[in-house]
Amino acid sequence: MDDIIENGIIPSKIGRYSLRGTIGTGSFSVVKLAVDENTNESFACKIIPRTRIAKPRQQARFELEIRILQQMKHPNIVQLIDILKDNSNYYVIMEFCSNGELFQYIVDHRFLSENEAKSFLKQLISSLLYVHSNGAVHRDLKPENLLLDDFGQLKLSDFGFSRFANNNIVTT
Repeated sequence: MDDIIENGIIPSKIGRYSLRGTIGTGSFSVVKLAVDENTNESFACKIIPRTRIAKPRQQARFELEIRILQQMKHPNIVQLIDILKDNSNYYVIMEFCSNGELFQYIVDHRFLSENEAKSFLKQLISSLLYVHSNGAVHRDLKPENLLLDDFGQLKLSDFGFSRFANNNIVTT
């Protein structure tokens, strides 16, 4: 059965991926669990209705997010796996972080121990140094955009507001 998103339909399958339950929502998208039917491996599938990025400025912003994500190959950054589209939506297949947001982790545990905080901070700094070394800036750092993988390792995500920076000036 297909789901509906902003006057459009989300199919139950796209490419080799079976789309399952919703694992997150954003102002421009919904994120579904995507399972590769060949390997049974789980991924996150960010689904963006084409109507949400119909204007040239929105399209350019989406393309920039994808270009930046394509360059980010680091153990503390959510990895881009695949990009698909149909007549209704774009489907951005990414690494799935099964332990959710750092924000929810903090809420559930009430606080972080000093050792946990140090470990997460070290991983965050490592990811940011890498992003900056590639000439980009994230511009939306918050605990909701820091995910935890199967092993509890921090992963920087959501590059929707990211930009390339030239000579310390952020390009829009």
